[in-house]
Amino acid sequence: MSKYQPAEQSPLTAVVPCCPPITGGELSAREAERMAATFEILANPVRLRLLSRVASHPAGEACVCDIQDVGVTGATVSYHLKKLREAGLLVS
Repeated sequence: MSKYQPAEQSPLTAVVPCCPPITGGELSAREAERMAATFEILANPVRLRLLSRVASHPAGEACVCDIQDVGVTGATVSYHLKKLREAGLLVS
């Protein structure tokens, strides 16, 4: 796994929201559960830093070697990237 990119493939494509906007109406139980799970994944500072580093790279694509310096071990970076992938926030 040497490359990670945000789930959105290109900054030139239309942004598709992951969830309905909070102000768009009452959330269903399923929508609330999905949003809560996403917020739980993003509630980690290392994951937020990794996601922001990928998103800020040209075309939203980055090699792990370019983003891994977030103050944790390589194994921990891999763990957090896996969690972001499983949540659908990154693709590799």
